[in-house]
Amino acid sequence: MIDQIFLAAQSAVSVSITWHTTGIANPNLVAWGATSSLEQPLATAVPFPVPSGSSGSYHTITLAGLTLGQAYFYAVSDDDGTFSPVKSFTIPDRNRVVIVAYGDQGVSTLSGAPADTGEPGFPEKMISLINSKEPLIHCILANGDLSYANKRAATLDACQPYIDAWFRMIRPVTERAAFMPSMGNHDMLTPDHYLSYLNRFVLPPNGLVDNVPAVGSNQERFYAFRLGSVLIVSIDSNNEYGEGDPQNLFLNNTLQASLTDPSVEWRIVFFHHPCFTNGANHSPEDYLKWYVGEICQRGKVDIVVQAHNHLYERFHPLNIVQGIKPATTVTVVDTSGGPYTDPTRPIYATTGGGGAFLYNFVTTRPDWNYKAVPPLVTHHYMRLEVTGDLLSIQTIDENGAIIDSTSIRKTSLAPPIQPPPPITVTVPNVEGMAEAIALTTLSNAGLVASVSNRINSDTVLV
Repeated sequence: MIDQIFLAAQSAVSVSITWHTTGIANPNLVAWGATSSLEQPLATAVPFPVPSGSSGSYHTITLAGLTLGQAYFYAVSDDDGTFSPVKSFTIPDRNRVVIVAYGDQGVSTLSGAPADTGEPGFPEKMISLINSKEPLIHCILANGDLSYANKRAATLDACQPYIDAWFRMIRPVTERAAFMPSMGNHDMLTPDHYLSYLNRFVLPPNGLVDNVPAVGSNQERFYAFRLGSVLIVSIDSNNEYGEGDPQNLFLNNTLQASLTDPSVEWRIVFFHHPCFTNGANHSPEDYLKWYVGEICQRGKVDIVVQAHNHLYERFHPLNIVQGIKPATTVTVVDTSGGPYTDPTRPIYATTGGGGAFLYNFVTTRPDWNYKAVPPLVTHHYMRLEVTGDLLSIQTIDENGAIIDSTSIRKTSLAPPIQPPPPITVTVPNVEGMAEAIALTTLSNAGLVASVSNRINSDTVLV
């Protein structure tokens, strides 16, 4: 039985499909194509073992050389040789990229977990809400604290039923959109230190030797990928930063290289712990702000998405000046609250409402003076949509209501390319002429058309 399917973006034009079957005998096949008839030759996936304490088998394949703006369809093989229902995903181009972001999720007994790790029923409610309200998603950014398995289980084997239940729960969205996580503190605190997650996911490798010994040869603790004109970087905020730290260098080098790449027009960085927050349960991370905040600023990041405190908050564009480590001087560069035109510094947002129990907030920190939207204590997700020269930001609460909305426009960028309007051709009522003119227009202009076969039509829409 197929019980987990999740996609991941490997590059702007390649996607990995990974699925789990409860048995271990599987033909490891993927049927796929640009139409629902799955016209491409069957592709062979690679099996890989499940973590200790789980069962069944994983299978993965990367489809490369895909076309920007194109929808693709696929089905994966089950243990008995049959195939899953056909699902689809779309490779975004610069005209439109749709991203959903949230953190701090958990799972409940509704998904088969041995016990609730989030607020009962709310992790499932948020997945159901996203699935119903967002017919098109290109990517989901999961800002850490994924299943909270370590809250209920002390041993590695005991954690696996929670993690498997969480993967089953998110399947309605992960089988149609790339699911890209960052690691939270509860993910790090599983007995194998991340690997129960990283050894399931198939994420873009960073190509570096990790300086966290427990991770071993896995190169997915931090990574970068592209969606259309958007560069996205995931980092692991659990680890202290220092001069020469591989992750620190990776983030800086990735962002700096993007500044000379004209195809990169937008930059998003996401991680778990907050640089700025007014959440009552966790203070802002000064070292993270000193190192990562300054790198994001120099790398012209547009928005930094964080979590850890279980609420929503958004900050003004902020300028960070490094003092004696880890002290910083922070100033607001735009107090309007948005919409923004050509802001010179990143926006920071906390999206910790994915399904875990909610937290309150305080008003006594300096960060209270940086807020564009006061903390909102509700389950929620963020929706980021890039359309050419515009990044639209919405936050949707557990009832489907929009609780925050703003945008960033860059005047240096071209607007999205609009599809050509229909061409109306009016011809005399002569037998055969309407059809002939419509087909000639199709051939010369390359436009998609639906041509009536009625010979006596006076008007043809192309």
